[in-house]
Amino acid sequence: MQKWVQDYVAAQKAALDSIPAGQVAELIKVLSKALKDDRQVFCFGNGGSAANCSHFATDLGKGSSDKIGRRFRVLSLNDNVSWMTALGNDYAYEDVFVRQLENYGRAGDVALSLSVSGGSPNCVKALR
Repeated sequence: MQKWVQDYVAAQKAALDSIPAGQVAELIKVLSKALKDDRQVFCFGNGGSAANCSHFATDLGKGSSDKIGRRFRVLSLNDNVSWMTALGNDYAYEDVFVRQLENYGRAGDVALSLSVSGGSPNCVKALR
């Protein structure tokens, strides 16, 4: 059991060490500008990444806003199942996010996709 714990801790440290700090700093700048300019932040993904987007939207919209005294305008595009399934059924699954952005998004808003592979057609299409 002790070896398992040591291996787990080593894997977690390696994962944290692999995070590109410069890219995280750039994301913080983008989100800070969105807050300052009162822009909408949209987050979306598939599977576990969809759940992470919901959690991200909650934490950014409520948790961080409580601490800084301003509210982020943030929405997970995964959270309206009827909207997603209608778009997937009537158009194509690869359109479930881009069509929501066409409806809700404005120039200057931020679209953020979480993805393990980085190649999900519905996420890639929405970010174009």
